[in-house]
Amino acid sequence: MKVLIKNIALFTASLFFCILSLFSLLSFRSDWIKPTNIRYKPTCAGKLNDRFLESQTIHQVDILFFGSSHCYRGFDTRLFQNEGLTTFNWGSSSQTPIQSALILSQCINQIQPKMIVLEIFPDLYNGNGLESTLDFISNTGIHSLSNTMLLQTNDISGYNTWLYSVVKNAINPKQSIPCDFEMERYVQGGYVEKLKFTPASKFSSSPIQLVVNDKQLNAIQYISQQAKNRQIPLVFVLAPMTAEYYNQYQNMEEMLEILNPYCDTIINFNPVDSTYQAKHFYDPHHLNQSGVEIFNRQLIPILKKEFPL
Repeated sequence: MKVLIKNIALFTASLFFCILSLFSLLSFRSDWIKPTNIRYKPTCAGKLNDRFLESQTIHQVDILFFGSSHCYRGFDTRLFQNEGLTTFNWGSSSQTPIQSALILSQCINQIQPKMIVLEIFPDLYNGNGLESTLDFISNTGIHSLSNTMLLQTNDISGYNTWLYSVVKNAINPKQSIPCDFEMERYVQGGYVEKLKFTPASKFSSSPIQLVVNDKQLNAIQYISQQAKNRQIPLVFVLAPMTAEYYNQYQNMEEMLEILNPYCDTIINFNPVDSTYQAKHFYDPHHLNQSGVEIFNRQLIPILKKEFPL
């Protein structure tokens, strides 16, 4: 029996070092890596690692935000602070309810929000959240949260990227990532202010039929139940987008009816009113800073009136 255990241990160690050697070689021959299999893309865009590190120091806020890039580029923590509200913006690129629910499960007891705002972007609700999981693996490293996201996403590209990240960081743990600080800046509390942007390419509309799959709906149910258990108001917000983009949706009202039972209220800023002009967007569904200021100054009084904190 001792010999068997010893042989198994030696085999496991040998296998590990073979994998380690293989990925070491691949890390220097990136042309061998197929993008569909390994999608390890560290980036400064979106400032996810800054937000991840700051989140571990946050306690007892008035509002905790979750959502996609429309969230961390849409809710300016400074504007809320000016109105006497403490906030933390836990948005991330392509974040779906699956990721939102997992983040919430890890941080709700620490942050103890008085209100939760979930930015909803139903375009993402028929997927498995792979893009967001890859973002966490590539830009925050390997830890319990990214591991749980990996298992929930359950995608071969995720597993390959996770393994590559483990080996890559073991070989070169202090890899530097070039950042263009003239393009955007991280604001305390999780917001990212867009400073410069390239003009959007000509928009070509096409019909969008929205679908929410069971995994995403289960995640929304979890968020709803966690808020209900703690008597925390849960608000869903659909951020402003250009009329030409919003008009692509074939069934937005139906989608909102599906989501409505899981929150206290849905605030839909679309179709946008005449306050919003083309100059307030840097692409068809993202506001620039001037647009964010209009959006937040409309949203804050609504939240204060409906849910006094």
